[in-house]
Amino acid sequence: MAVLDQRPDRTLAALLGDWGRTDAPLYRALADALADAIRRGDLETGLRLPAERVLATELAVSRGTVVAAYQELRDEGLVESRRGSGTRVAPPVAANAMVRPAERALGRNQLMRRYMDERPDDVVDMALGSLTALPQVEEAMRAATIDARALMGHTGYEVRGLRVLREAIAERFTSRGLPTSVDEVLVTSGAQQALTLAVSLLSGRGEGVVVDDVSYPNLLDLVTLAGARHVPVTPDEDGPVPARLRDAARAGGARLAYLVPTHHNPCGTVVPERRRAALARLAQDEGLWLIDDETVAELPVTGSVPPPLAAFGPQAPIVTVGSLSKLVWGGLRIGWIRADADTIARLSRFKAVSDLGSPVTTQAAAFALFEAGLDHCIEARRVQLTRQLAFAEQAFAERLPDWSWRTPDGGPSLWIRLPRPGANAFAQLAARHGVLVLPESALESRPGPDQHLRVVYAREPELVELAVERLAAAWTAFRRSPVDALELARV
Repeated sequence: MAVLDQRPDRTLAALLGDWGRTDAPLYRALADALADAIRRGDLETGLRLPAERVLATELAVSRGTVVAAYQELRDEGLVESRRGSGTRVAPPVAANAMVRPAERALGRNQLMRRYMDERPDDVVDMALGSLTALPQVEEAMRAATIDARALMGHTGYEVRGLRVLREAIAERFTSRGLPTSVDEVLVTSGAQQALTLAVSLLSGRGEGVVVDDVSYPNLLDLVTLAGARHVPVTPDEDGPVPARLRDAARAGGARLAYLVPTHHNPCGTVVPERRRAALARLAQDEGLWLIDDETVAELPVTGSVPPPLAAFGPQAPIVTVGSLSKLVWGGLRIGWIRADADTIARLSRFKAVSDLGSPVTTQAAAFALFEAGLDHCIEARRVQLTRQLAFAEQAFAERLPDWSWRTPDGGPSLWIRLPRPGANAFAQLAARHGVLVLPESALESRPGPDQHLRVVYAREPELVELAVERLAAAWTAFRRSPVDALELARV
């Protein structure tokens, strides 16, 4: 990998993302992506860029493309080259001297950029984990309209969330083996806000946060925005290893760890109950806060859903995050946090500063879904995912037999291992063939082997079939000649 100034936590390919998804000349597209990274502050003044030949190999383009891109940057005054010291980022002009941390995060995060981008109609998006709405959403919206009339008699501010909704969430946790009271629940605007609040409260500037070496990209950015540091740890086939987690937290000065023990993103694995108990004991013994992200926990395609981590350690410092986004529809934007009452009170104060409470009409729709029976939604989604997974696995096995993956226990994506490194370059080529996937670099807390793709299989068969056809064509071109393939391909 093209490592920047010998800093092993930074690779240029990871910062640039899918820069090649454009009809512009490839050297111009690369120059634009580098210029954006410089203006965001991702590439700091004085930082030495990789040598032309090294970067060309990393991005699977010709050396001439990199030479031309660097020349464009020199012409714009963004970089300067001196014999013997290579090409370095030039001092910023005054207009670009101040760059907000949020801008850096948005620029780096391929997943977040795809939420923001308008995608052409002919591009198949297999990168975003968003799912289409279940039919039950429409009925819930109608019920919420009726309920809203009764709500209009008061101010509409519900910082902690509508009591009836918090009661329903508490009852669901209790039914899953984690006794919960209404004072132990905070309603949020989706799981993303829940994670934002938890990370903001439980980590501080300069502190470490333990994360898997491959994890949810938006969480990685939240840690950065909080001024904290990633402390990567490698799980085994059963998930986080308690001893490794303990050692990483001690060595990294961390008092918080982020886990996805049920249907891990992106691997789809489930932590066994014995290890869940060990993780809860570790949290209690070490005073290590755990975030248990259950956003996709209730989306199994094989087996049953185990209780949350906190069920194995009622007194352990564990924050459990959940959401309706994957269960029913991302547009509903209702999530929640379950923790002890004191922590919920503190998180509520953070939320009050953030938004004074989630919209009550949306909360009313969420309550209607709970009242009608959330299990019906979960079963409908499980049947849908099981069908989609079977179709996708067959399509990949037939058209791309040298790709490998482990069938996920749940969640909407496949974690695919390519026969050789080069996932980042291949993802750029795939985008130019009209299909979006996430390379390993987009999910890393530290550089890895660059040999995996996260592919969201939860799409209708005709889209999956088209995506696999395009990926197969891209792979054939990439395997034959990565440089020529990326230079010549166009969407």
